[in-house]
Parts: sequence; structure tokens; C-alpha cells
Amino acid sequence: MMLSSNDVAGLHRLLGAAHRRGASPTKICSLLKHAVAGLYRPQGGFVKCDLDIAFLVKAISGPRLLYALGKSHGLASWRTVKHHIKIPKLLPSVGIPSTDEINHNISSFFDPDVKPPLDCPPSRYLPGNVMMFDGIALETRCHYCPDSRAR
Repeated sequence: MMLSSNDVAGLHRLLGAAHRRGASPTKICSLLKHAVAGLYRPQGGFVKCDLDIAFLVKAISGPRLLYALGKSHGLASWRTVKHHIKIPKLLPSVGIPSTDEINHNISSFFDPDVKPPLDCPPSRYLPGNVMMFDGIALETRCHYCPDSRAR
């Protein structure tokens, strides 16, 4: 009843930390009471799904929404995301790109640590990446364009 009437941010991390420490049921109930009262917040212990959600929030809406959701819903901070997920860096060039700059960008974006290959059964379809070049637009956000025509 206590959990159904209260929204506890990071509940699965709280229970995961208590389980890893071998806490008793009475200790877990005590931790839940403290969490409902706002006296306990688990730090760390993010799983890959938590980090992916934080990465998408920052990419789509920016750092301010990630900060707000981190405070209200217990999402990971941007620093934590950057520490655990390898994010490729685009090396922009002024003027005509040199061979070294092109090679650096290709190796940065196609590094297997950045996007590990999928474990799929052998078939005629292989997972891969698509590289497209179209003008110059550097911005750190994703955009949703429902209309594909240029306006």
C-alpha cells in the first residue's frame, strides 16, 4: 500500500542495492519508508537501460530536461552517462577536410566499442551503418521532422 500511494524515484536501484548487501526484510521496509519520506536516495547502480534513457533524454531535449528528470525521477546525470557509454566525437574541419580528419571521423563512428555488432544468426541480412553526407549542420540534438520535404 505504501508503494502504490507514493512515487519513489529509483525504486529498482534501491531494492537492487539492498539485495546486493543482503538486507533483511525489515531493513528493506525501513529503507522504503525513508525513501518515501525523501530521506534516502540511492546513488549509482544504473543499468544499461537507465543510461540509454538518460542519453536519449539529453539528445532529444537537452541537458536541462535531463537535470530535471534526474532530480524528479532519479535518472543518471550526463557525466555518469559519458563515463559509462562511449560517445563518438565528430572532428569538424574548417575548409576542405584532410585525409587525417576523414579517417579520424570514420574510425570514431565505426569503432566496435561505440556500436557493438549485433548477435544475430547468420543470414543474408547483415546489420550495418549508413553514412550520408549532406551539407554542413553541426548541432548536438536530435530532431523530429514529420515532413520529409524541405521547407
